[in-house]
Amino acid sequence: MASLLLFCQVHATEFPGDPAALKMESRREPDAGFLEWLLPRSLQKNPRLEVTVITEATPAGREMETNAPPGPKYFAFHNAGYQRLKHGTTTRITLEAADVEKLLTKSLATNGFLPGEPPTKPPSLLIIYTWGLHERNPDLDGHESVRAIMDRATLVGGEKFARKLIKLLEEAEVWRIANAVPIAEGAESPLAPGMDFLNPIEAFRRADPRNEFLIDQTRGDVYYVVASAYDYRMAAENRRVLLWRTRMTVATEGVSQLQSLPVVIAAAAPFLGKEMDEPAILTPRTLREGKVEIGESVVVPDTAAAPSAPNR
Repeated sequence: MASLLLFCQVHATEFPGDPAALKMESRREPDAGFLEWLLPRSLQKNPRLEVTVITEATPAGREMETNAPPGPKYFAFHNAGYQRLKHGTTTRITLEAADVEKLLTKSLATNGFLPGEPPTKPPSLLIIYTWGLHERNPDLDGHESVRAIMDRATLVGGEKFARKLIKLLEEAEVWRIANAVPIAEGAESPLAPGMDFLNPIEAFRRADPRNEFLIDQTRGDVYYVVASAYDYRMAAENRRVLLWRTRMTVATEGVSQLQSLPVVIAAAAPFLGKEMDEPAILTPRTLREGKVEIGESVVVPDTAAAPSAPNR
Protein backbone atom coordinates (compact mmCIF):
# COMPACT_ATOMS: atom_id res chain seq x y z
CA MET A 1 0.00 0.00 0.00
CA ALA A 2 2.93 2.35 0.67
CA SER A 3 4.03 2.10 -2.96
CA LEU A 4 0.47 2.76 -4.09
CA LEU A 5 0.31 5.91 -1.96
CA LEU A 6 3.58 7.07 -3.50
CA PHE A 7 2.14 6.48 -6.96
CA CYS A 8 -0.95 8.53 -6.15
CA GLN A 9 1.15 11.35 -4.69
CA VAL A 10 3.14 11.52 -7.91
CA HIS A 11 0.19 11.21 -10.26
CA ALA A 12 -2.55 12.82 -8.12
CA THR A 13 -5.90 11.43 -9.27
CA GLU A 14 -4.85 10.99 -12.90
CA PHE A 15 -3.85 7.74 -14.58
CA PRO A 16 -1.03 7.07 -17.04
CA GLY A 17 -1.87 7.61 -20.68
CA ASP A 18 -2.93 10.52 -22.83
CA PRO A 19 -6.24 12.07 -21.65
CA ALA A 20 -6.74 13.40 -25.17
CA ALA A 21 -6.47 9.95 -26.73
CA LEU A 22 -9.08 9.06 -29.35
CA LYS A 23 -12.33 7.84 -27.80
CA MET A 24 -13.67 4.38 -28.56
CA GLU A 25 -15.25 4.20 -32.01
CA SER A 26 -18.74 3.50 -30.65
CA ARG A 27 -18.76 6.95 -29.06
CA ARG A 28 -18.78 8.63 -32.45
CA GLU A 29 -22.28 9.07 -33.77
CA PRO A 30 -22.19 7.54 -37.29
CA ASP A 31 -25.23 9.40 -38.61
CA ALA A 32 -24.17 12.78 -37.20
CA GLY A 33 -22.51 15.39 -39.35
CA PHE A 34 -18.73 15.30 -39.14
CA LEU A 35 -18.55 18.99 -38.20
CA GLU A 36 -21.05 18.51 -35.37
CA TRP A 37 -18.99 15.62 -34.01
CA LEU A 38 -15.93 17.88 -33.92
CA LEU A 39 -17.71 20.50 -31.82
CA PRO A 40 -17.29 20.49 -28.03
CA ARG A 41 -20.24 18.79 -26.36
CA SER A 42 -21.35 22.13 -24.89
CA LEU A 43 -21.91 23.43 -28.44
CA GLN A 44 -23.68 20.38 -29.86
CA LYS A 45 -27.45 20.63 -30.17
CA ASN A 46 -28.32 17.21 -28.70
CA PRO A 47 -25.03 15.66 -27.57
CA ARG A 48 -24.51 12.05 -26.68
CA LEU A 49 -23.92 11.41 -23.00
CA GLU A 50 -21.33 8.97 -21.69
CA VAL A 51 -23.16 6.84 -19.13
CA THR A 52 -22.36 3.79 -17.02
CA VAL A 53 -24.81 1.69 -14.99
CA ILE A 54 -23.95 -1.18 -12.66
CA THR A 55 -26.17 -3.13 -10.24
CA GLU A 56 -24.51 -5.38 -7.68
CA ALA A 57 -26.45 -7.72 -5.39
CA THR A 58 -25.52 -9.20 -2.03
CA PRO A 59 -26.11 -12.82 -0.94
CA ALA A 60 -29.12 -11.59 1.05
CA GLY A 61 -30.45 -9.88 -2.06
CA ARG A 62 -30.05 -13.00 -4.18
CA GLU A 63 -31.81 -15.08 -1.55
CA MET A 64 -34.71 -12.64 -1.35
CA GLU A 65 -35.01 -12.60 -5.14
CA THR A 66 -35.07 -16.40 -5.26
CA ASN A 67 -37.77 -16.67 -2.60
CA ALA A 68 -39.85 -13.68 -3.70
CA PRO A 69 -43.40 -14.46 -4.82
CA PRO A 70 -44.31 -13.48 -8.38
CA GLY A 71 -45.66 -10.00 -8.94
CA PRO A 72 -44.60 -6.48 -8.03
CA LYS A 73 -42.05 -5.72 -5.35
CA TYR A 74 -43.11 -2.75 -3.23
CA PHE A 75 -40.70 -0.19 -1.79
CA ALA A 76 -40.47 2.92 0.32
CA PHE A 77 -38.01 5.74 -0.47
CA HIS A 78 -35.53 7.52 1.77
CA ASN A 79 -33.65 10.57 0.52
CA ALA A 80 -29.96 10.57 1.57
CA GLY A 81 -29.48 13.95 -0.12
CA TYR A 82 -27.26 15.63 -2.66
CA GLN A 83 -23.49 15.35 -2.28
CA ARG A 84 -20.66 17.16 -3.99
CA LEU A 85 -17.46 15.28 -3.33
CA LYS A 86 -14.97 18.15 -3.49
CA HIS A 87 -14.89 21.34 -1.46
CA GLY A 88 -14.84 24.66 -3.32
CA THR A 89 -16.48 28.04 -3.53
CA THR A 90 -18.75 27.73 -6.54
CA THR A 91 -22.33 26.55 -6.70
CA ARG A 92 -24.06 23.94 -8.84
CA ILE A 93 -27.64 23.75 -10.02
CA THR A 94 -29.14 20.33 -9.46
CA LEU A 95 -32.51 18.62 -9.21
CA GLU A 96 -34.84 18.75 -6.25
CA ALA A 97 -35.13 15.52 -4.27
CA ALA A 98 -38.78 15.23 -5.34
CA ASP A 99 -37.69 15.24 -8.98
CA VAL A 100 -35.05 12.57 -8.45
CA GLU A 101 -37.67 10.49 -6.64
CA LYS A 102 -40.18 10.94 -9.46
CA LEU A 103 -37.64 9.89 -12.09
CA LEU A 104 -36.47 6.88 -10.08
CA THR A 105 -40.07 5.79 -9.44
CA LYS A 106 -40.79 5.73 -13.16
CA SER A 107 -37.60 3.80 -13.99
CA LEU A 108 -37.99 1.32 -11.13
CA ALA A 109 -41.44 0.38 -12.42
CA THR A 110 -39.76 -1.06 -15.54
CA ASN A 111 -38.56 -4.02 -13.48
CA GLY A 112 -41.66 -4.39 -11.32
CA PHE A 113 -40.64 -2.19 -8.38
CA LEU A 114 -43.62 -0.11 -7.27
CA PRO A 115 -44.26 2.33 -4.40
CA GLY A 116 -45.73 0.61 -1.37
CA GLU A 117 -49.08 1.64 0.05
CA PRO A 118 -49.61 0.17 3.54
CA PRO A 119 -51.52 -1.77 4.56
CA THR A 120 -52.68 -3.20 1.22
CA LYS A 121 -49.25 -3.04 -0.47
CA PRO A 122 -46.67 -3.29 2.33
CA PRO A 123 -43.13 -2.45 1.18
CA SER A 124 -40.49 -5.16 1.30
CA LEU A 125 -37.69 -2.79 0.23
CA LEU A 126 -36.33 0.46 1.61
CA ILE A 127 -34.59 2.25 -1.29
CA ILE A 128 -32.15 4.92 -0.15
CA TYR A 129 -31.04 7.24 -2.93
CA THR A 130 -28.41 9.94 -3.29
CA TRP A 131 -27.10 11.96 -6.21
CA GLY A 132 -24.41 14.51 -6.89
CA LEU A 133 -21.03 15.32 -8.40
CA HIS A 134 -17.66 13.61 -7.96
CA GLU A 135 -14.75 15.81 -9.06
CA ARG A 136 -11.03 15.26 -9.36
CA ASN A 137 -8.89 17.18 -6.90
CA PRO A 138 -5.14 17.36 -7.63
CA ASP A 139 -4.47 18.80 -4.16
CA LEU A 140 -5.35 15.61 -2.28
CA ASP A 141 -2.61 13.80 -0.37
CA GLY A 142 -1.75 10.13 -0.90
CA HIS A 143 -4.42 8.50 1.28
CA GLU A 144 -7.14 10.87 0.09
CA SER A 145 -6.01 10.35 -3.50
CA VAL A 146 -6.43 6.60 -3.22
CA ARG A 147 -9.85 7.04 -1.65
CA ALA A 148 -10.96 9.48 -4.38
CA ILE A 149 -9.85 7.13 -7.16
CA MET A 150 -11.60 4.17 -5.55
CA ASP A 151 -14.77 6.18 -4.87
CA ARG A 152 -15.01 7.25 -8.50
CA ALA A 153 -14.06 3.81 -9.85
CA THR A 154 -16.74 2.21 -7.67
CA LEU A 155 -19.34 4.71 -8.87
CA VAL A 156 -18.38 4.09 -12.51
CA GLY A 157 -17.89 0.34 -12.61
CA GLY A 158 -18.86 -1.12 -9.25
CA GLU A 159 -16.81 -2.87 -6.59
CA LYS A 160 -15.36 -5.53 -8.92
CA PHE A 161 -13.98 -2.86 -11.27
CA ALA A 162 -12.61 -0.84 -8.33
CA ARG A 163 -10.75 -3.90 -7.02
CA LYS A 164 -9.32 -4.49 -10.50
CA LEU A 165 -8.18 -0.89 -10.72
CA ILE A 166 -6.44 -0.92 -7.33
CA LYS A 167 -4.54 -4.02 -8.45
CA LEU A 168 -3.55 -2.27 -11.70
CA LEU A 169 -2.39 0.79 -9.76
CA GLU A 170 -0.15 -1.39 -7.61
CA GLU A 171 1.25 -3.14 -10.69
CA ALA A 172 1.79 0.23 -12.38
CA GLU A 173 3.85 1.39 -9.41
CA VAL A 174 6.06 -1.67 -9.70
CA TRP A 175 6.42 -0.92 -13.42
CA ARG A 176 7.34 2.71 -12.69
CA ILE A 177 10.00 1.69 -10.18
CA ALA A 178 11.45 -0.85 -12.63
CA ASN A 179 11.57 1.77 -15.35
CA ALA A 180 13.46 4.13 -13.03
CA VAL A 181 16.24 1.65 -12.15
CA PRO A 182 19.63 2.94 -13.43
CA ILE A 183 20.94 0.96 -16.39
CA ALA A 184 24.62 0.07 -16.72
CA GLU A 185 26.56 2.23 -19.14
CA GLY A 186 26.12 0.99 -22.68
CA ALA A 187 23.19 -1.29 -21.80
CA GLU A 188 19.76 -0.81 -23.37
CA SER A 189 16.80 -0.31 -21.04
CA PRO A 190 14.06 -2.92 -21.48
CA LEU A 191 11.56 -0.12 -20.80
CA ALA A 192 12.70 2.46 -23.31
CA PRO A 193 10.84 5.72 -24.07
CA GLY A 194 7.85 5.08 -26.28
CA MET A 195 6.96 1.82 -24.52
CA ASP A 196 4.28 3.28 -22.26
CA PHE A 197 1.89 0.66 -23.63
CA LEU A 198 3.61 -1.78 -21.28
CA ASN A 199 2.25 0.12 -18.30
CA PRO A 200 -0.34 -2.26 -16.76
CA ILE A 201 -3.07 0.40 -16.67
CA GLU A 202 -2.41 1.46 -20.27
CA ALA A 203 -2.30 -2.18 -21.39
CA PHE A 204 -5.66 -2.83 -19.70
CA ARG A 205 -7.10 0.33 -21.25
CA ARG A 206 -6.01 -0.61 -24.78
CA ALA A 207 -7.12 -4.24 -24.50
CA ASP A 208 -10.82 -3.48 -24.99
CA PRO A 209 -12.94 -0.42 -25.87
CA ARG A 210 -15.01 -1.10 -22.73
CA ASN A 211 -11.90 -0.84 -20.58
CA GLU A 212 -11.00 2.42 -22.30
CA PHE A 213 -14.45 3.83 -21.58
CA LEU A 214 -14.38 2.83 -17.90
CA ILE A 215 -10.86 4.18 -17.33
CA ASP A 216 -11.72 7.46 -19.07
CA GLN A 217 -14.94 7.78 -17.07
CA THR A 218 -13.01 7.19 -13.84
CA ARG A 219 -10.35 9.67 -14.88
CA GLY A 220 -12.89 12.49 -15.35
CA ASP A 221 -15.54 14.27 -13.31
CA VAL A 222 -18.93 12.55 -13.11
CA TYR A 223 -22.47 13.27 -12.02
CA TYR A 224 -23.96 10.25 -10.30
CA VAL A 225 -27.09 8.70 -8.86
CA VAL A 226 -26.97 5.78 -6.42
CA ALA A 227 -30.02 3.72 -5.36
CA SER A 228 -29.47 1.18 -2.56
CA ALA A 229 -32.16 -1.34 -1.61
CA TYR A 230 -32.41 -2.66 1.95
CA ASP A 231 -34.69 -5.19 3.62
CA TYR A 232 -37.57 -2.99 4.81
CA ARG A 233 -38.54 -5.19 7.76
CA MET A 234 -34.98 -5.31 9.07
CA ALA A 235 -34.59 -1.55 8.57
CA ALA A 236 -37.70 -1.00 10.69
CA GLU A 237 -35.84 -2.87 13.45
CA ASN A 238 -32.85 -0.52 13.05
CA ARG A 239 -30.80 -3.15 11.21
CA ARG A 240 -29.64 -2.48 7.66
CA VAL A 241 -29.37 -5.48 5.36
CA LEU A 242 -28.26 -4.39 1.89
CA LEU A 243 -29.92 -6.33 -0.95
CA TRP A 244 -28.66 -4.56 -4.07
CA ARG A 245 -27.17 -1.26 -5.17
CA THR A 246 -27.44 0.44 -8.57
CA ARG A 247 -24.87 3.09 -9.46
CA MET A 248 -25.31 5.44 -12.40
CA THR A 249 -22.72 7.94 -13.69
CA VAL A 250 -22.41 10.38 -16.57
CA ALA A 251 -19.40 12.41 -17.72
CA THR A 252 -19.90 16.06 -16.82
CA GLU A 253 -18.14 17.62 -19.80
CA GLY A 254 -20.40 20.08 -21.63
CA VAL A 255 -23.65 19.21 -19.83
CA SER A 256 -25.38 20.21 -16.61
CA GLN A 257 -27.06 18.04 -14.01
CA LEU A 258 -30.45 19.38 -15.10
CA GLN A 259 -29.79 18.24 -18.67
CA SER A 260 -28.14 14.92 -17.97
CA LEU A 261 -29.48 13.29 -14.79
CA PRO A 262 -33.07 12.80 -16.01
CA VAL A 263 -31.72 11.10 -19.15
CA VAL A 264 -29.34 8.94 -17.10
CA ILE A 265 -32.06 7.70 -14.75
CA ALA A 266 -34.38 6.95 -17.67
CA ALA A 267 -31.66 5.10 -19.60
CA ALA A 268 -30.79 3.03 -16.51
CA ALA A 269 -34.35 1.71 -16.14
CA PRO A 270 -33.72 -1.83 -17.50
CA PHE A 271 -30.83 -2.31 -15.05
CA LEU A 272 -32.29 -0.98 -11.80
CA GLY A 273 -32.39 -3.73 -9.19
CA LYS A 274 -31.18 -6.40 -11.63
CA GLU A 275 -27.80 -7.93 -10.81
CA MET A 276 -25.19 -7.42 -13.55
CA ASP A 277 -21.90 -9.16 -14.31
CA GLU A 278 -20.34 -5.94 -15.64
CA PRO A 279 -21.25 -2.29 -16.11
CA ALA A 280 -23.53 -1.28 -18.96
CA ILE A 281 -22.12 1.49 -21.17
CA LEU A 282 -24.79 3.72 -22.69
CA THR A 283 -24.69 6.76 -24.96
CA PRO A 284 -28.18 8.31 -24.90
CA ARG A 285 -28.79 11.80 -26.24
CA THR A 286 -29.68 14.74 -24.06
CA LEU A 287 -32.00 17.49 -25.26
CA ARG A 288 -30.94 21.09 -24.78
CA GLU A 289 -34.54 22.26 -24.69
CA GLY A 290 -35.41 19.70 -22.01
CA LYS A 291 -38.27 17.30 -22.79
CA VAL A 292 -38.24 15.74 -19.32
CA GLU A 293 -40.85 17.30 -17.07
CA ILE A 294 -39.41 18.06 -13.64
CA GLY A 295 -40.04 20.66 -11.00
CA GLU A 296 -37.95 23.62 -9.88
CA SER A 297 -34.17 23.28 -9.76
CA VAL A 298 -32.17 24.01 -6.64
CA VAL A 299 -28.78 25.70 -6.28
CA VAL A 300 -26.45 23.72 -4.03
CA PRO A 301 -23.40 25.52 -2.59
CA ASP A 302 -20.18 23.62 -1.99
CA THR A 303 -20.36 24.38 1.71
CA ALA A 304 -23.47 22.19 1.94
CA ALA A 305 -21.67 19.16 0.56
CA ALA A 306 -21.31 16.14 2.80
CA PRO A 307 -17.66 15.33 3.60
CA SER A 308 -18.06 11.61 3.19
CA ALA A 309 -18.53 9.48 0.09
CA PRO A 310 -21.96 8.10 -0.87
CA ASN A 311 -22.91 4.66 0.40
CA ARG A 312 -20.91 2.07 -1.45
